[in-house]
Amino acid sequence: FVSGLLVPKTRFILNGLFCDQPRSYLASCVPLPHAPPTFVLQLLHSQLQSPSLSPERHLNVCHCLYEAQDPELPHRLQSWLKLLSQEGKGQCNLANRDWSELAFLMQLSPDLQTLSLDAQGLDAEGLRRLLPVLPLFSTLRLAQNPLGPEGAEVLSLALQSPDCHIERLWVVATDLGCEGARILAEGLKRNHTVFDLRMAINKIGDVGAASLAELLKTNHTLKDIRLRDNLMTDKGAEFLKAALIENTTLEYL
Repeated sequence: FVSGLLVPKTRFILNGLFCDQPRSYLASCVPLPHAPPTFVLQLLHSQLQSPSLSPERHLNVCHCLYEAQDPELPHRLQSWLKLLSQEGKGQCNLANRDWSELAFLMQLSPDLQTLSLDAQGLDAEGLRRLLPVLPLFSTLRLAQNPLGPEGAEVLSLALQSPDCHIERLWVVATDLGCEGARILAEGLKRNHTVFDLRMAINKIGDVGAASLAELLKTNHTLKDIRLRDNLMTDKGAEFLKAALIENTTLEYL
């Protein structure tokens, strides 16, 4: 409801309803400026600062600000990116972050090509909130996050999106395990954009190696796969070796 009232065309129709000094405007019959009502923007911004605001409400507030054409939204995205880069260096600590807000704000900046969230404490639920924008990036850097098999399911959905632009997928040390490797391999079977896959230190074992071997038998897009420190034995290596007999496009393993 509030979002609808904040659309510029609606504000023009309701001229005088949401002004800072309604009596003076009505008395002088001066048309309201097309800028968003200040007091409403202040209210919405104060809501974003509330620690008790649910993720759903957080996203709704961002949408209201977008409809109101709030000029502060791009600055909010830059603040997010700055904080994330600082945390990656151990300089700050963001608690209870709302990944939905980041996903929403990133849709306002289509020029971003790389999503770098290494070591940000991003779990499967947080990744799920980012799902709408994951396929839009050419590079996803998600290393050292506790994604697990559930996170692999989210990535699989992103990889199968018809709008997928992902070319580099870096999921080093993300607790995938053999099940996560299987899920990710299934998603990559239906993907034709990823050529650089880095999934070292994930304990995928021989079972995970077998899943990747099955992928390599049919995938002709992957050029570079990094698999070090994954608890594979000679058996897993044999699976991959056999797959390479059929795969002629992989350049580095």
